[in-house]
Amino acid sequence: NPKVEESRCTSWTMMTMRTMRAQRTRKTRLDVRMRVSSNPKVEEIPLKNIRRPLGRTRSNDATKVAWLMESIAEVGLQVPIDVLEVDGVYYGFSGCHRFEAHQNLGLETIKCNVRKATRKTLEMHLR
Repeated sequence: NPKVEESRCTSWTMMTMRTMRAQRTRKTRLDVRMRVSSNPKVEEIPLKNIRRPLGRTRSNDATKVAWLMESIAEVGLQVPIDVLEVDGVYYGFSGCHRFEAHQNLGLETIKCNVRKATRKTLEMHLR
């Protein structure tokens, strides 16, 4: 029956295409992981040298920032923020509350986990 054959062929083609797409996705993710240094280096970086490309996509919780300001003033920053270093430029995507707490306290530097990355990895974060 030609209709059954066509159906099988279409199903096989669709399944093959899905498999190939999944393999490409896994390969891309693996490539990106391999381009980011696995063991970060902890550094004190000036706040003014950290670019925050996503800007304010949401507002920070003022209560959390106030609590962090109090904690940082008493015992210092306990958990560094994560930054990517791409071509000597630092990009921060997380640690918004800690970053704002440092700004509000008038501190000039912040402790960071610095991971060297490629431009392609940076572009993945910006999507």
